[in-house]
This record gives sequence, C-alpha cells and structure tokens, in this order.
Amino acid sequence: MPVDGLRSIKRSTYGIYDGRIDQLNPPVSSEIKDGQWLGVEVKSQGEGGKVIVCAHRYTIRDIPWPGMRAEDTKRGMIGLCYLLDANLKVLESDQMGYKSVMVIRDAVDGKSQEPKKGSFDDHAKWGVCQVGASVSFVEESLEADTALFGAPGCFAWRGNLLAQQVGKLDRYDVAVNDGSFLQYAKHGLMGVAVASGRFFDGDLYYVSGAPHAQASGQVYFFGHETGKSGVLVPKPELTLIGQDYGAAFGLSLENCDVNGDGSPDLIVGAPFYDDQDSNHQRGGAVFVFTSKNRRLHSQQKVKFVGKELLSQFGLSLTCMGDMNKDGYQDFAVGAPYEAANGGSVYIFFGQSDWPESQVQYAEMAAVQILSPSLFQPDSGNFQTFGSSLSGGMDMDGNSYPDLVVGAYASNAVFMFRARPIIDISTYVDDKNLRGIDPGQTGCSDDPTSQDACFGFSACFKVSQEDLTDHDRSYHHLQYVIEAEAQKPVSRVYLRLAATSEVSLDRNSSVQGLVRVDAQVQEHQCIRIVGYVGSTHLDLQSPVQFQMTYSLVQDDPQMSYNQGQALPPMEDFPILNQAGAKRKFQATFEKDCGADDICKTHLILKPSLRDKARKELSRTPTGDAYELELGSLVGSELVLNIQVINKMEPAYEASLDVFFPPALQYIGFHQDDIDQDGNGNNSQVLNTQLKNATWLSLSLGNPFKTTATLQLRFQPKPDTQDKIIVFYLSANTTSLMLMDASTFVNLAIVRRAEVKLLGNGFPEHLHYGYGIGSANPMLHAQGENAFTDLSQVGPPIIHKFLLINSGPSMVDVLRLHIRWPYQVENGQFRVGKWLLYLSEHPSLKNGRGVCYLPAGVVANPLNLSSTTPEKYVVYGRGLTRQPQPQKLTIFQEEEERQREKRSEFSSIRDKVWVEKVVSPRTIQNEDGVMQVITLDCDRGTAKCLDIRCDVYNLPVQVPATVEVRARLWNSTLVEDYHSVDLVEIFTKAEIKLDGDVSQYVGDDELSIRTVVEATLGRTRASFWPDWWIILASVLAGLLVLVIISSVLWKLGFFKRQRPLSSDSEDDSDLMMSAHFEKVRLNSDY
Repeated sequence: MPVDGLRSIKRSTYGIYDGRIDQLNPPVSSEIKDGQWLGVEVKSQGEGGKVIVCAHRYTIRDIPWPGMRAEDTKRGMIGLCYLLDANLKVLESDQMGYKSVMVIRDAVDGKSQEPKKGSFDDHAKWGVCQVGASVSFVEESLEADTALFGAPGCFAWRGNLLAQQVGKLDRYDVAVNDGSFLQYAKHGLMGVAVASGRFFDGDLYYVSGAPHAQASGQVYFFGHETGKSGVLVPKPELTLIGQDYGAAFGLSLENCDVNGDGSPDLIVGAPFYDDQDSNHQRGGAVFVFTSKNRRLHSQQKVKFVGKELLSQFGLSLTCMGDMNKDGYQDFAVGAPYEAANGGSVYIFFGQSDWPESQVQYAEMAAVQILSPSLFQPDSGNFQTFGSSLSGGMDMDGNSYPDLVVGAYASNAVFMFRARPIIDISTYVDDKNLRGIDPGQTGCSDDPTSQDACFGFSACFKVSQEDLTDHDRSYHHLQYVIEAEAQKPVSRVYLRLAATSEVSLDRNSSVQGLVRVDAQVQEHQCIRIVGYVGSTHLDLQSPVQFQMTYSLVQDDPQMSYNQGQALPPMEDFPILNQAGAKRKFQATFEKDCGADDICKTHLILKPSLRDKARKELSRTPTGDAYELELGSLVGSELVLNIQVINKMEPAYEASLDVFFPPALQYIGFHQDDIDQDGNGNNSQVLNTQLKNATWLSLSLGNPFKTTATLQLRFQPKPDTQDKIIVFYLSANTTSLMLMDASTFVNLAIVRRAEVKLLGNGFPEHLHYGYGIGSANPMLHAQGENAFTDLSQVGPPIIHKFLLINSGPSMVDVLRLHIRWPYQVENGQFRVGKWLLYLSEHPSLKNGRGVCYLPAGVVANPLNLSSTTPEKYVVYGRGLTRQPQPQKLTIFQEEEERQREKRSEFSSIRDKVWVEKVVSPRTIQNEDGVMQVITLDCDRGTAKCLDIRCDVYNLPVQVPATVEVRARLWNSTLVEDYHSVDLVEIFTKAEIKLDGDVSQYVGDDELSIRTVVEATLGRTRASFWPDWWIILASVLAGLLVLVIISSVLWKLGFFKRQRPLSSDSEDDSDLMMSAHFEKVRLNSDY
C-alpha cells in the first residue's frame, strides 16, 4: 500500500491518491476519517443512475516533507463526496482524484489531491467548507450528470453552493468566491440544503437554503449560467425570506409539482419554528410555495405546523411522486424528535387548489402518519425516526413509488412499500329524494307507514381502468350512510329495506357489508328507506346525507426477517381516499315559486299597551313610548306584536324578543282576532324563554300570512333604567328579501308626590327660675354646673312625617332639617345654647340614616339622663352602649370634658354680654306683647343642617324622623326674662333625585315652638338702705297680693301645666289634619 509522501510517480508531490487505486483504502496518517459522517447525504439519479455518497466532516493534514509526520496544526475539514455507479462501485478511472471524488479544489490540487499551501487550512475561506452537507442531482436530460453540492462552512460559515458535472474533469461552478463573499451574511450557512428546478418561466434555477441568514433564514436563487469567473449568477429579487426569528427557514428544500400544473413547486422546511398562536405547544413548520402561470409566487403558500414543539417537523423532506395516481405529486415530511412516537413521518397528497396563506395542522392535513409504533409495539426501541427520507422510486415493481425512512440514532433504515390503490365508483338513485311531502304518510317502499317516507338506492362498482390480471376478483365493502351527521337530532331516520321492521331507536344512520365483484361492469346496489320524523321541522333546507365506505380485508405483515420473501402487495389494496366519501341530499316539497326558492318578506308592527290593551302614550318627540313607573294597572306591561308575511311561505319562522333585566316576563297570550278586528291565520306553536332576557317564539312551519300576539311583562319597581329597549327579530330558513328586525323604546318617567308634615311636642313650653330642675330656688346656671339633662330645661320632640302618594317608589329621599341649636351672637362662632340635642336624630320606621354636620355630635356635653343608656360617638355616626360604671378611664374622660366645657364657657361668658336679640312689639286683644323670634332665616339663631336619607320609600307607607332636644332654660332666663313670648322656628325641606318629578308646593315645612316665661318682668336694682328695703318688701307683698288676686280671677292658677315626657300621648297628633290615621310610636 502506498505511504504518505509517495502517492505519485514524482516524489516532489505529496497528495492523498496516486491515481491508480480502484478501490477505497483505509485512511493514511494525513487523513482523519474518524467522525467524518460518511453517508450524511446519499443521492441517486434513479434506477440505473449514479449515486453520490458524502462525508462532510472528512479532514486532511499537511506533510511538509517526504517521510515526515503529518502536521496536526495544519488541517482542513474540507469534506469529501464519492461518485459510485449503479452497483455502488467506485468508478474505474486512473484519474480518480478528478472523476470519482468531489472535493474542494481550492484547498487541494491535482489528481493526487495535494493540499495547497496556505489554502486548505485557511478557515476564513476554504479550510472548513464541509462540502457534501447537502447534495442534489439536477433532474434535466441535458445535464443528467450535473449535481449540486452544499458547503456551509466556506468563508466564515457564509456557505457556498457548488455545481459539478460529475465524472468529468471540468471545474465546478460556485455561488461564492473570494470576490463576492462579502455580499452574503456571515454565519448564514448557505448550502445546508440545495435544490434545482425550472421555477420561473421555464428557466432552470439552482436553489440554496441559508437557515441562519438574517436570523430568520432565507432561500437564494441562482441562474445556472456562469460568467468567465465560473460564478453562478445570483437572483436577489427572487429570494424567499423567513418571517419567524430562529425558525431556520431553508434548512430543508424539495422540488415537487404538488398542484399538477407541470411547473415545479418549492417546499421549504423551518424545523425550529415556534407556533406562538398555540401557546407554544406546537413546533416546526413546512411552507409549500406553489406556482401559477409557470412562476413561483412568494405570497402563494400554504403553511403546515407540526404537532409538538420540539419535534423538528420539517427537518427532512422528500417528493414521493404520484402515489394515488391522481395526477398530482405527493410529498413526505419528517419529524424525527416527536417524543410521543420516537419520530414520525407525515404524508401529504397533492391537489389542484391550494388555499393561499392558510395555516394547517400537520396531523389534520396529512393523509397518513408513519411511526415506529405501527410495526413495533415498543416504539421506544427506535429514535429519530424520519431524520432522513428518500421517496419517488418503485422498489418492488408494482408501479407505485415507495418510501425509505432513516433513523440515525437507532442505526436503522426502513422501507415502506406502497400498496395498490383501487377506485370505487358510487352512484345514488335520488329520484325519490326530490320534493318529499312531509304531510303524506307511507311510500312505495313502506305503504303502511304512519310517517312520510321515501326510498333510495346506493350503488358501488370497481373502476375498470386500473384492473390488472393480478387484482382480486371481488372486494368486501363496509359502508355507512348517515343523515345530517352535523346536527344533534336528524330530521329523518333510516333503515335498510332488507329488514322488515323499523328500529325503535329511530337511528339516523345505517351500515352494512356488501360484496362488489371486480369483473362486473354494472353498479351493485343496496336499498334504504328514510322516514320524516315530524312536520314541525325545517322544510326549507335540504337533508344532507353522507356515505362512507372502506375495504374489509387483512392487513399485510409490517416487519420481516432478513432473507424472508416479501408478499405481493396486490393482495392488499387500499381505497383511493379521495373517492371514499360521497355526499348527496334530499329536498322537501315547498309551496314556493318556479325556482323552488321561497322568498319571504316579514314585517313586524310592535306596540306597548297596558293590561286593558290600551296603548301607552308617547313622548313629545314621538320616538318612544312613555311609562310613569308605578302607574300601570296591575303592574302589567303588554308588548303587542303583529307579524305579517307579504310573500311566499316562511319556513321554520321564529321571532326572538330581547328585553332588559328591568322587566320580568310573566306570560304569553294570543287572541283569535287582533286589536284591529282581523283574524289570526297563524298560531304560535311554542314559546321558549332562553334566559332571563331572551324569549324565542315559533311562528309556524310554514308561516304564511299574519299572527298577532301579546307578551306580558312586569316592570321591576326599583329599576334605575331611564329607557327600556325591546329588540325584535324575525327569522326563517326561507330567503328573506328584507331585514325583519326593529326596536321599541320605552321612556321610564318616575313621579312621586311626597308630602312633608311635622310638629313639635309640646307646641308650648315655659321657661323661668327652677324650670328643668327639682330645686325651685335654682336660678340660671352655666353649662359647667350641669351634670344631668334634666337640669338643662324641658324636653321637646320634633317629628317629621314623610308620605309618598306615588305612583312611583322613591329610591333616595333626603330630608334637610335646619335645627336652631344656638342663639345668634353676631360675633363668634359659639353662641348660647337654644335647643340642645339630647339624642342623635333617628328614623322610626323605614330604611335610612341621619347625619349631623362634621364635628357635631348629639349631647356634646355628655350629660347623663334618667335612661340607662347614653350616646357616644363611633366614627361618623352615633351608637348606643350601656351606661358605664365609674371606672378610672371614664372618670378621666369626664374630667377632660369638664375642662373643655370650662374653656368653652369662658369664651361664652364674653359673648353673653355682647349681643342680645331685640324683641318686637305686637298688639293683640290682651294689649301689647314683647316677642322674641329666634329664626335662622332672620339671622337670630344659628342652625345645624341635619340630613336624613330615606331609602326605597314605598307608596302610601310613611316614614317618621324624630329629633329629640332640651330647651336651654338658662339662655332664656338670662337674656329674655323680661319678654312675654319667645317663638323658635325649625325649618325642614325634602329633596328627591333629579329624574323624579313631583309637586314642590308641599316640600318645605316650618315648625313653630312657642316658649312663655313663668316669671314677671323684672328690673335690675342696687342694694339701698335698710328702711328702703323694708318699705320695698312691704310694698312688694302688697303688690303680690293684688297680682295674685288678679291672676286668680283670670284663672291663672287653674291653667294646665305642661305635660311631662311620661304623660305625652300620640293623641296630640289628631290636632293636625295631616296626621290623620297616623300612629307614631314613641316612648316619651
């Protein structure tokens, strides 16, 4: 065996081959074949043609001088491809280095393949080209020996495409050389996949994928002609650009005429595509670019998406030829890392009409899916099934192309033999399927049937075109005929005419087994009888039938031992799936026009009425009805609808009514005659409440003329809607010439006549020395001296009565009370107490709550009362709690309150002497009277704005608000002891929502409380001498006797004293006509 450095006759050359070797020898020291991946690409020209086998990781090292060791630092992974004959033998030639081996000649030179100094190990150009990563024969008769080689490592992994006429001494053509490599993206990996074809206007183009170009991948086109430099002409305007980042678009390519137009189509794989639309559950994609008018179109493509994310669907592609003999080439796609099966291969049939820009799921679009589980129960023994594919060759001579699948991780290759395909011609005798009368009972196939029926025949025949002497003489077919498979309930049910009885289940499908003789040229038929289940069904649309059938036979054995004879595939034919399904239909008899199309014109005339069928009034603009909420008789609203059909019958007619939640559907009614005295020619078949706001009515089948119906609703009294909208829509399976839908608007008007009544109890009070105290000698005192409410003065209660006379319920009513709690001092915020709030205002009946102004609480001095409870502040409102024991913490709180009152009193002491309201003189029958008027509107009193919100005030159900207080006796004694009368005014006003209308004349109220002094008018005096005092005392006693006598004569001592809180009774309410029949509950 020759040694390194002595490979040629001349000792000055140190190549790899000597040109006289007619077989492959083991590697010498200058070669590295471990890990060269021999067989990474194997391509054949077909039966009797050449075969190319590549090892793209083949590496050589340089030998500087004969007899020396190879230099490991000077190496180049240039790749190597062998050209074999049809018997897989090395071509006999003394020029082996040129004719039998494809290698990068820019790295090695001469027939002995001697490394070029400085070139073979230049990794930035030719040193790591890895030629043979992809190979493809150019399928052209004029260039039968031309092959394309991919070299993705050239020029810093930009890649390259080489075209070589194999078996000859001519130099190859390249797509990239030293002068053009900068035009391409670095690390683009051009040459990972190569293909060729007449893609544009019949011109031949070379194609190369660059899956890393521009991050998403690109596919380049080159003209096959070259210039003087031997560089292929690029066609950048034809470049296909991937749209998905990192999808490796262009990693695999295949030429295949999938649409049968005679021009090649291009299939591009993107195995690392990530389908974000499926929430990243699918991965891998294949793009089929179809031709039109002999030109490939980048926008005319179909996208197939793999089943699993990491399956690498699209890593391998092959064109399988026309497997089913339909005139279109078929193709296969490998998904070697589909984990569920150990890898899968998807087979797709070609077709004439490919949808444009459509995405399809691979498992749904494929006609067959191959996986190791088909022939190996434990598919886990095989991995990477589908990593390489080769199709289009008939390996067993049955005129059908076969498929070879590789699984490199399992060191296995599988060949799948194609089975013969037979065509079954089907025929349906449908003369009885046209114009079925659903109202006529019985038919010729079943005269005694109580339902309308019809009969038809389904026939089968084996196509005679593809019959050969080896085909079977007969076949068994399993058939299934189903009516309206897409509907939950079919309108018809079926039975076989050969059976005597109808199944009680009334199945909508029949199935059975029929023998079809292959040599019989006539159709062989079965008879089926169909029945119409009900006349209340869709008579307009046809009844759709579907007939499917399959061959009944044993399947061939899937695996064989080496050397075992293979059975002929003629014994195991399969059906052409394109014709294994037939659809037909049946139509009903209809009273329509000559074109058998029912054209209808439905008109809806709705109106709103009350229970007495009186139409509601309309708004001033006339575009809506108007309803005063609560005014309906019996609280019933009637939607009257007249449906009119002015043309041909409307089959399966229905009416849908949509209404808002503010209404509650309570019933349906249909009179024999409508409100205009016209008869109802159609009766509503049924009503169905789909949900709380959707009512569906069936108008008839068919609906021919007129129907008038009333739908009864009850408005909810607490609705907040200002307008209620009804939407009505009529539908039919007949052809509607105009839209039959309309709206009915109802404006909701809320009116509530709310009256405000009120009074103070008692209406007359007295003040003076000792009033409000058990000690009659107690004079006017400051607030610091008070510890109990009884020391303040007499109690007084104001009651406000709210009556809603309707007709609408009031959602929110606000009562504003101007409460005179202090006397106006004219200078300071703090005035003298007038009506001291002893309790928080309360609502005695009804729902609501009362509010005091911010920072104001009832009983601010925290005075105790005779009741076992007292009021304390929690948050914004008041709540009650049991009277606490005298604990230290409460004693401290009381001390703090006392200090605060002392400070408050010191300010008040300064104010008392500043301003006093002046009395006004009134002349009456008894003479002249001095009257003090304390009124906030007159500026003589300070008022609190008490607000009480009453919720959902019903009609004729009153609500009562109570305000309890004490008359501050000391204020009146100190400042107004010399007047005859003090009148105190409390004002109240009610306010409703803006959308509630009412008469405002009785929305305000003024309560007058009269307070009289129990002591006479006095004048201030100084201490005189003792005799003056004595004379004054005697004169005073005399005057007292005279006054007492006069008062006795006037009946002063017989006058009824003011009632205490324990003796008051609600009978005082009878003093006012407004409180008639009203009983107020109180405990005072």
